[in-house]
This record gives sequence, structure tokens and C-alpha cells, in this order.
Amino acid sequence: MGGSSPQIFGVLAALFAVLLLVFTNIGTTFTSTFLPKLFLVEASSSSTGKSVRYGVYNSCLFQGDSLQSCTKPAIGYSNDLSQLGEAFNVTTLSFSIPSTQVKLHQAAGILIFLAAILAFVSLLGGAAIRHWQRHNFPRAIGAASALAALVAACIGIALTIYTYWTSFAMAQQVINELSFKWGPSIGTLAASAFCLIITTIGYIASCFSRHSKSRDSYQLYDYEFGHGNDHYY
Repeated sequence: MGGSSPQIFGVLAALFAVLLLVFTNIGTTFTSTFLPKLFLVEASSSSTGKSVRYGVYNSCLFQGDSLQSCTKPAIGYSNDLSQLGEAFNVTTLSFSIPSTQVKLHQAAGILIFLAAILAFVSLLGGAAIRHWQRHNFPRAIGAASALAALVAACIGIALTIYTYWTSFAMAQQVINELSFKWGPSIGTLAASAFCLIITTIGYIASCFSRHSKSRDSYQLYDYEFGHGNDHYY
């Protein structure tokens, strides 16, 4: 790659962050693949054997490990109560999620989507360093994008956990047998945040490393030039 060690670590971490965020985002979307097994949280019923797996953009109804149906994926997806009622054989749910809760849930999905975009920009910034090694601009873009992606991912995790936890707490007051567990996508989302921390540190360290090398090169040139002129005296 032709760069310093911090830069290389930053680019590799950005690549892993992008891959993890891609899998987080597309979990439960394509039903013909393994993706329905990548979910944020699963609400299940012990009596019916049914469960609902929630992803970033939609949810899927399962009978055991057999996929029954999925809602249409959409950016800004909010918790779908109709599938929850179907899983517990409840035709009408006697509670509703507050509008503020719905907006926070939608914001979480948008932030997770935004984190993936920003992580990709950070990766491009790191890849561009080899073409502009004398400039800190690509490093600055990469570091800023990674930091913004990190903030978006962390807020997305916090909002996701908060909205689902409180929503299911309300549902458990009506449906006693409801239980829920966090899925693999929470783990991939957290892992991507860790990778983005490494990316940010790597790019920033690369900026200072390049500045230090430039300063040392200038001092060496000045020293050699000054001693070279001694031959004329």
C-alpha cells in the first residue's frame, strides 16, 4: 500500500467496519439466503413456537427455525406489531407504541445506514492516501468520516437497545409469555464501532507520522546543504 503502519491498520479496520455494517444493514432482508439469521432482536412465544426477528429495515416471522413471512424492507422501518400479534395468536393488541418511541426507532435505523455510508467514505479516504502521500487531506477525510460513522453507530446501538427494550417491556404487560433476546447484528454493529475506533486512531496517527517525517527530512536537507557549502570556504 506504500503507507505507514498506522495508516495500513486504519485502512484494514475501515474495511472490516464496512463489511460488518453491510451485514448488519442487510440482515433479514433477503429471505432466500442466510440473512434472516442476522437480526437485531428476536421476540418469541413458548406456547406457539413462533418468533419475530427484527432487522434494521424489516422483520420476519418464524415458526421454529422455519421462515414464514417477512415485511417489506424500508429505510426508517418501525416496530411492526402485526407480526408480533400473529406470533402470539393475538388479533388485537391492547397497547400501542408512543409516537416518540417510533421516531427514535426510525432514527436508529437511519443512523445505522448512515454509519455504513460514512465508513465506506472513510475506506475510500484511506485508499486514496497512496496517491496523495504528500497531503493530509485524504487522511483528514478518512479520520473525520470514521469518527462520524463511529458516532452514528454508537447512537444507533443505544437507540436500538432502548427502543426495543422499552417496547417489549410494554408488550410483556399484555403478553406474559413474551421473551426476547438480542441477535447477532447487535454484535456486528458493536464490532464495527470498535473497528471505527481503530480506523480513526490509525488515520490521525498517520497524519502526525507524515508531519514528523516531513520535518525530519527538511532538517536533514538543511544540514546537508549547509555542510555542502563548507567546501567553498
